[in-house]
Amino acid sequence: MRFGAALALGGLVPRLAAGLAGLVILSAIVFAALMGRLESRPPLELLPSLTASALAWGSGLLLAFASATQVLRRDREQGIWQLLRARGGTVKPYLWARLSGLAVALFAIVGGGALLTGLVAMLVARRPGLALSCAQSSLASLVYAAAFAVTLAPLAVAALGARTRAGGYFGLLLVIFLPELLLPWTEALLPGSWGELASLPSALAALRGALMPEHVDVERFVRAAVVLGLVAVAAFAYVKQQVANLQQERVPYLWSPRVERVRRR
Repeated sequence: MRFGAALALGGLVPRLAAGLAGLVILSAIVFAALMGRLESRPPLELLPSLTASALAWGSGLLLAFASATQVLRRDREQGIWQLLRARGGTVKPYLWARLSGLAVALFAIVGGGALLTGLVAMLVARRPGLALSCAQSSLASLVYAAAFAVTLAPLAVAALGARTRAGGYFGLLLVIFLPELLLPWTEALLPGSWGELASLPSALAALRGALMPEHVDVERFVRAAVVLGLVAVAAFAYVKQQVANLQQERVPYLWSPRVERVRRR
């Protein structure tokens, strides 16, 4: 997992995504401190969830794009596969390293930002009830961040790992945002309780909304968790099939300074 996280965060664009996430988190913390000075009841309990959404679909999506683009072919050509085989590894450890490492990196950005914002919101809350609502919202945002990371990591690698850059970007955006655009029509076709789960952003929002203050809904949470779990399992199975197909191809080993540094460690 540590090896996969280091690979996921390596490079200019992932570091840029982490830097942008830091700016968003800092802005949210300053905003929470300013809202705490208001005499009227500020919507502090909404701030952790808004921060998590901004981080997920901003820095998180950018990190997923950068880390997953042609990652399966790059790892094969740069010797990552050979390195794991030399250590006695097979396909399963490689998939675990890549997918869990990317998921941990995504959760660290989204969940870490939501947690820090929630802690500041609890500290500046003027009433115990508001502080408790901020704590519950922070917990819901952490669950949202975990679901986002576990779902998007295999989905991004499935869409981008072995395809061309343009085709992978188009495919991932199609899978994520086209169902969201068609949601008004799909909601009419599906049963009322399942209509909001027809797209990934909406299903994640439903998962978090089921745990928010004054809106706790266990059935809604279970439905969203089942749908997101099915998406993650299907994406993982597709990634596994892509790796099996790439193993059948014969590609000459390409030396790279990055792999050489890993070998020396």
